[in-house]
Amino acid sequence: MTMVYEAGISEVGLEHVLEDGLALAEELPIEAERREIVLDGVLLIFDAATEGSELVQRNSLFIRADQKPAFETFEMIFKYLHSDYGDELPARIVETKDVFNSLRSNTHIGQDKLGRCAAFIKSFLEALRLKRALTEPNGPLVFVG
Repeated sequence: MTMVYEAGISEVGLEHVLEDGLALAEELPIEAERREIVLDGVLLIFDAATEGSELVQRNSLFIRADQKPAFETFEMIFKYLHSDYGDELPARIVETKDVFNSLRSNTHIGQDKLGRCAAFIKSFLEALRLKRALTEPNGPLVFVG
C-alpha cells in the first residue's frame, strides 16, 4: 500500500483532493480525465482510512509495516473529525468510500448519501483549514556564517 498521508505531503494538497472530491459529491461537472484523478486520490484516502478503522475496531495491539499507512490515515481523520462524529466516524468513512466507488462505477446514489458524503468532506475541509489558521507560521530562516 502506498503511504497516503505523511509529513512530506502538504495539507494544502490534501485540501485540493478533498475540494475536488466535494465537487464530485455535489455533482458538479468535472472534466473526465480530472474526475478519474480525483476519484483515485479520494479513494486512496478513504480505502486506507477504512482499513485503519478496522484495525482500531479490532483492538489490534500490533500492526504490520504494510498496515501503518492505513492506521495513520485513519488516525489523521480521527484527529480532525472524531469530535464531530464520535462513534459514527467509522461508518461515515465507509459510506464516503462507497459513494466514491459508486461515482467511479456510475452507479445510482441516493441524494441522502450524496448529501452526507458532501457534509462529511466539508467538515474535514473546515477542520484542516482551522488547524492551518491556528498554526503559527514558521519564522524566518536565520543563517549563521
